Amino acid sequence: MKLMIIESPGKLAKLRSLLGPGWNVQASIGHVRDLPEKRIGAEPPDFIPEFEVTERGRKVLGDLAKAVWDADEVYLATDPDREGEALAWHLKECLSLEGRYHRVSFNEITARAIREALAHPRKIDMGLVHSQEARRVIDKLVGYTLSPAVSRLRGEPLSVGRVQTPTVRLVCARSAERCRAEQSPAYGAVLEFGGWRAVWEGTDEERKDATLIEKIAAARVAVVTSCETRTLTESPPPPLNTAGMLQASYRKLGLSCTDTMRLAQKLYERGAITYHRTDNPNISADSLPAIAGELEAVGLACVATPRTFPLPQGAQAGHPAITPTDWSVKTDGLGRHSEDLYKLIRVRGLLSQGEDAVYRARVARLTVDVGGTVVPFVAIRRAWSSKGWRSVLRGEAARDPDASFANPVPKLLPGERITIDGVHVRKRALPQHYDEASLVARLEQEGVGRPSTYAAIIHRVQQRGLVRSIEQDGKPCLVPTRAGVSVLMALFGRSRFVEIDYTREMELSLDAIASGKSGYAEVVSEVHDLLSAECKDIVSGGALKAA
Repeated sequence: MKLMIIESPGKLAKLRSLLGPGWNVQASIGHVRDLPEKRIGAEPPDFIPEFEVTERGRKVLGDLAKAVWDADEVYLATDPDREGEALAWHLKECLSLEGRYHRVSFNEITARAIREALAHPRKIDMGLVHSQEARRVIDKLVGYTLSPAVSRLRGEPLSVGRVQTPTVRLVCARSAERCRAEQSPAYGAVLEFGGWRAVWEGTDEERKDATLIEKIAAARVAVVTSCETRTLTESPPPPLNTAGMLQASYRKLGLSCTDTMRLAQKLYERGAITYHRTDNPNISADSLPAIAGELEAVGLACVATPRTFPLPQGAQAGHPAITPTDWSVKTDGLGRHSEDLYKLIRVRGLLSQGEDAVYRARVARLTVDVGGTVVPFVAIRRAWSSKGWRSVLRGEAARDPDASFANPVPKLLPGERITIDGVHVRKRALPQHYDEASLVARLEQEGVGRPSTYAAIIHRVQQRGLVRSIEQDGKPCLVPTRAGVSVLMALFGRSRFVEIDYTREMELSLDAIASGKSGYAEVVSEVHDLLSAECKDIVSGGALKAA
């Protein structure tokens, strides 16, 4: 009898059906050990974690021990990421499996992927384990050290977190940006020329100059400086990684990040999609023949050379993008929201290898002289030469063609003077508060946290009363609460754990542990020493340094 221990019970039925007789498949139902609940559980100088079996873990381990006793071979098949690697190590330790276990991992729950994994068993990667341990210990060090200090300084119970606090800072900064824009509005201007239009290319400062705006509004003649026609291409968007899935699902399907991750977990567990926690926006080479066949079936050619996409900053390319495990399946049959998410994942994967859309663009540049100040405008006309990937799958995953496709700019000659039919001056839209999708995009851009944690981060800052959701123009958006601002006020100038750059550097340090370039104790010790110094400054109400 062979025993396979997995993480989620949702995978049991699928894996049992694929492995067949001779296999016993059991689930750990998540982690079985954790750091102590009411203390940090990692003391200097070595910061060796003091793990305790959880109450639920006792029963799980008891059941698993019986299964191990009856097994000839044990396969630890927890998730293919740092959390899964750490869980495999905890199971090995608790079940005394040293010397008699195989670590296997797979990115999809299919017969092919499982056969491949079983054919290439390995040992547990302790670099990944130590990286996960460091993340867990550092997160607890930050929370247990800074939260009491900040609460004492501000005279109210407040929560500080290694990633949650920089996230609150981003939300607060966007709200402040919006307030500044309200107090100092900016304007845009459009020139009308009998059916076509040109848009002002002003700088941010020029757009706030009320006198200049008045002069532009009174303009009557524009001069053509250039008019060129060129052929341009539009490539499709990339396949979905975790961050892309969260954003696309929120914008197209109206699903929260938490709901999207829950639905994606179900799709993965039933074998419909590949592993849904990934930074990588590129599909596996194995998928290319199937994609070409599906594109051909809908009348769209596949690119001759497989299209690849750049990795986000600090991304790990360990797992391919999220895609169907069987490209011929158009629906998963799990219900409306799950089906919509599956279709979105499938379409984005197919789109990624479709032919470019090609269009002709006429770009006319004009100037208007307003009292000696030359003001630049641009008019663009676009017309399709070939719609490529848009011809069959248009509108499914990328922005629709903008108004320039309906802007019939005529052929113009440099030096030509054109009478302006009208000038429309409008106040520019205020910067929007973040919604879940735009906050995910910013977190990924800044390298704050990891895509697999974005949903949890956004949930946590709201759960802890640091950020709240409000309605803006009929849409939900995120704004800081008084408590969130209070945390930032306590930390600005006193702690590096409110800095975006430092948070990004910490993620790189954790990656360095995983790759063996840094040691666990070295990284944790540096954080501990920094926290100790900062905490003394905060508790004493020390003078603010430059923020």
